[in-house]
Amino acid sequence: MNTSNLKDKITTYLAYVLVVVGAVNTFLQANAGKPIDWAQLILFVIAAISSYMIGKTPSGATKTVAQVEEGNKK
Repeated sequence: MNTSNLKDKITTYLAYVLVVVGAVNTFLQANAGKPIDWAQLILFVIAAISSYMIGKTPSGATKTVAQVEEGNKK
């Protein structure tokens, strides 16, 4: 049986990267004296939340081995 959960791990790591990139980008904008681009910041947050939740169950918990196996059958 295939119990690989690579997609879920990648999307979770991507969420962490998006949070860091969004925070650094906002910091650099503020540090350069530019106004904060709120639309861009909101898009980073939405993308990070979406990416994080792709790798989780609807309740936000980590998927079990049985759920991963069931998803890999499709």
